[in-house]
Amino acid sequence: MERCGIELPHLAIVDTESVGKFREIPFRRNLTIVPSREVLGDAMDRRRRVWGISRKDYRYWITGKGVHGWAAQQLMKLAAAKIVGTEVMVCLDSDTFFVDRVTEADFLSDDGRVHLYETTNDLDVEMAEWYAHSLRFFGIKEAGVPLRRFTHSPVPMHCGVVRDMLAEIERRHGMSWMEAMIRGDRIMEYTTYGVYARHVDDCRRVCPVKPELTLYYWWKGDGDPAMDLEKRLASSGEKLVLVNSNTNRTVAEYADRVRIFWDRKVCVHPEEAATAAVTASLEGISQL
Repeated sequence: MERCGIELPHLAIVDTESVGKFREIPFRRNLTIVPSREVLGDAMDRRRRVWGISRKDYRYWITGKGVHGWAAQQLMKLAAAKIVGTEVMVCLDSDTFFVDRVTEADFLSDDGRVHLYETTNDLDVEMAEWYAHSLRFFGIKEAGVPLRRFTHSPVPMHCGVVRDMLAEIERRHGMSWMEAMIRGDRIMEYTTYGVYARHVDDCRRVCPVKPELTLYYWWKGDGDPAMDLEKRLASSGEKLVLVNSNTNRTVAEYADRVRIFWDRKVCVHPEEAATAAVTASLEGISQL
């Protein structure tokens, strides 16, 4: 983010036991590190930590049912809406990185509504199923509803919509929203947010748009980022790149190519960014 001159504040939610390691990383001009315990609460954070432990471990018997890390990180994103100090947050998964500068304007429509990234022609069966399950989660009938995909990267979210959604989940299911999502059948964070924002909140605070900021390497057939990254970006102009684990590509395979690209297109070099004055505005948007 600093290589690309991005001034948006960055909130990184880190597993509680790993906070010490993250506090040693460089380039922290706009970075705030938050322990997972702060957003999940003590009980849920303990359940995250006991996932997969042996029955011989005493914690197995004194802690609630373990929560898989994939589910826990989804809960963290939604829970962040209650602690960020801005009206909008942008969720960025760890398989996505910047190659150019982004600003608040990249995530807002002309009328001030937050972008709701959705597409209709790139779903696989699994994503379509997530959509159907989220509709049912809110009691929305699936008949006649066109397929939509809300699983993109990054994902801008209106924090007020998220908070209202969590309250509605608790009202509808009669339990904490975290427990309801864990017990639910394939209830994913991005799809659930998209369904609520579009079908329950009726797009009052969001504006559906096609996502155009990110170059995707989602499947094995999408190309090789170590070979064609520069060529594809030169012709398309995206500001972020996603290399999903589905591609079976390690970061080491394309890291050198990314660094070369940064050197050619970078807005602010790390050495300059480390000494630059903090100019980020906290009024508009946060990078999560």
